[in-house]
Amino acid sequence: MDVYQSVLGGTKLFMDYQDWTQIPPRAPIARFGQIFGTYDHLILLLGRAANFAAKDLARKRKAFKAPPGPPSGNTPPQFPGIIPVQGGFQTPMGFSPPRHVSPQSEQTDESDPRSTLDVALEEWESIQKAFDALRDSFGPDFRPLSTEFSDKRESPFGLAVQYRTYAISGVWMNFYMGLIHLHRAHPNMPPAAMQAAGMAARETETYANQIGRIASGLWADSPRSTPDPLLVAALIECSFCLFVAGVQYHVDNQRHWLIQRMSDVAEYTGWQSAKQIATGCEAVWKKAAQMGRGPPYVSRTRTVEDHAQSVWRTARRLDEVFEQEGDRRIVLARADRAQFALGLLAAEEDLARLELRDDRT
Repeated sequence: MDVYQSVLGGTKLFMDYQDWTQIPPRAPIARFGQIFGTYDHLILLLGRAANFAAKDLARKRKAFKAPPGPPSGNTPPQFPGIIPVQGGFQTPMGFSPPRHVSPQSEQTDESDPRSTLDVALEEWESIQKAFDALRDSFGPDFRPLSTEFSDKRESPFGLAVQYRTYAISGVWMNFYMGLIHLHRAHPNMPPAAMQAAGMAARETETYANQIGRIASGLWADSPRSTPDPLLVAALIECSFCLFVAGVQYHVDNQRHWLIQRMSDVAEYTGWQSAKQIATGCEAVWKKAAQMGRGPPYVSRTRTVEDHAQSVWRTARRLDEVFEQEGDRRIVLARADRAQFALGLLAAEEDLARLELRDDRT
């Protein structure tokens, strides 16, 4: 989960990556009977990519610092992750506060911009080579099923891709998600995640499409009556990968498939965060269209309204609240915070109007 929160918010890992390397993987790569070993190797690599992306933000902010000027309604969201996480937050229990500041991440010294860029490019290329090496190590057991053994299921992304186990499918979806995050975190990309997602879309399109093909192969379109624990775990795991990939989907049938799939996942598994993912993706697509950076999107389902009937009953979409409240400052209860974050993809100046208040007092 540390990797996921870092990718989602563009924040540092809670646990220093050097501490990660002190815990070796539980098994070698590419053993079919010990897929958890391959997963451990992959998570270490995802952590390395997330760690690089977070620590390079200080350099990027200096390099991409915009000249002062009035805010524009067409300004893309200026936060480093898929959702905004500005302001203080509590470190989860079990994680100590940082003992020191990494000289490569937080210092804002007057180093030569060209030399710091070269260092960042060298590290980025090293991580990319590590992804290539990991993929080359997967072996024949991690290859997709041939058409002889798959069910030849069509999807909006092409023919669905299926593997021998749900676990192998999860390895590949997380692998492609890591590549998407790595390309969006390229040293020449801007620090704002949604800008980077648009600029890197051409390089990441194949990976995003593969995630859709694999997710399509996990589950038939009609939900099963009795939940299968292995399938439940696979569907929950694929949802985050679909979120990272889905924000750049621009074809209508792919977008509508993702929204319906998240609704089905919430219904089948009981994991209501899938509906948050659907709400977040819709917000991205609508904001991109509003700024002239994506095709228009019209929802076919009442995603937000249906979501309000779940455990997030009190939540409302922040972009709608801003429109209703004008310039007045908005106070949110802590219980609304997660839902509002996923519904918010507005200009950075809107963040300054939020005040979070603990509703337990």
